[in-house]
Amino acid sequence: MLSDLPLEIVEQILSWSTLVAIARFAQTCRVYHSLIYEARDQHLWRTLFLADLGVFRVDDPRKCRTPLGEPLVPPGVDFDWRSGLQRRVLAETIIAKPASCNADELNVVLATLVGMALNTPPATAAYTSSEISLNLVWLAAQSGLGAFLEYWHARRHTLTPEQRQRLAHLHTLFGLTTSDFSPAHRVESRAYVYDMCKYRAENEWGPFRLDGSVNWEHLLAVQHVMAMYIVMPPKDLVNFTTGFLPYCQTELPGKQTSSVRYDDWAGVEGTYTCSFCFIDHRVLLEFNEQEVSDNEPRDTSLFEASEFLEVFRSFPVSMHITGTNANPRHPTRPDIFFKGNVHNMHTMVGTVRVAEDDTIRWSFTSGEDDQMIWSSEGVQIGAGDPVGPFWLRKHTAEVSGD
Repeated sequence: MLSDLPLEIVEQILSWSTLVAIARFAQTCRVYHSLIYEARDQHLWRTLFLADLGVFRVDDPRKCRTPLGEPLVPPGVDFDWRSGLQRRVLAETIIAKPASCNADELNVVLATLVGMALNTPPATAAYTSSEISLNLVWLAAQSGLGAFLEYWHARRHTLTPEQRQRLAHLHTLFGLTTSDFSPAHRVESRAYVYDMCKYRAENEWGPFRLDGSVNWEHLLAVQHVMAMYIVMPPKDLVNFTTGFLPYCQTELPGKQTSSVRYDDWAGVEGTYTCSFCFIDHRVLLEFNEQEVSDNEPRDTSLFEASEFLEVFRSFPVSMHITGTNANPRHPTRPDIFFKGNVHNMHTMVGTVRVAEDDTIRWSFTSGEDDQMIWSSEGVQIGAGDPVGPFWLRKHTAEVSGD
């Protein structure tokens, strides 16, 4: 009989079972309920968490790092394997049926998915196939994730401000969805990006909220506007998937070499492709001079007109560090001061720093002939890929400008 088996054998059998079967089995008697839900070492839940549930495994949280390179699970802290697994299974269920979740479940799902994308084992600058995060593979394998994002984007007016922010954060990390290629969605993003009311002293003239945290809805709109010039419309939109997720993986500096500065924790030095968009200033002024109340949307027909023109430009920039300044909150990550040169002409000057919300911020001014004209505020998304009013992508050894 099953009751005659040692608990170790029962636990081994359970490790091959589904969560539904385990939950039902726990209801059969107190001994098995205690084995499943009250064991201190969580051995069963750890085994289940790291097992092949479905098709793809996920990363061991003990090997993962935060975007700043800190251990996700600090030394001496026990990871809650049961809770982690239950959150992931809930996320997978809700991705497949987004209409089936309530507000509390949506909070858990969004936090879980964003956490999986951001907290991964570190990769090197070479980023070989063996280093690809299992979390990111798992996320990319969720065929319904794009539809999940589209479902809630269409219903974002029903969400709380924090839910909208987290949804936009996940969408920014995920990349383009099928609906992002629609003209209406593109107009919507342009209306957000070119609304000068979104750039004020109160939000540091950038994609930030009044409390200083990142405004992910703003960043998502910027990314969408830029990405439509970089990702060509696919012939098959039904089976379309983007490749943005691999660029979310945490990247840590490799071994110290004579060509790498010890204080360049952000990998600032190197060659980048700088891309930007702009529209006719007359159209920009006409759009922003409309007299509307704070809650009234502007007329976006300007962006739908046949004569509307948006210009996209890219050019290479060579970044060099000019100095650093101590950051008391992050002693190993000082503020970095840099200059950017195009064809040996000084065109940028700025800083890279860790902000209060632990995001990496890029601030710089740029111009021509040493005359600084434009000011830019951005947030780094992923490793070596800061995105803001400008889109900067750092070149690897294999990249020659693509």
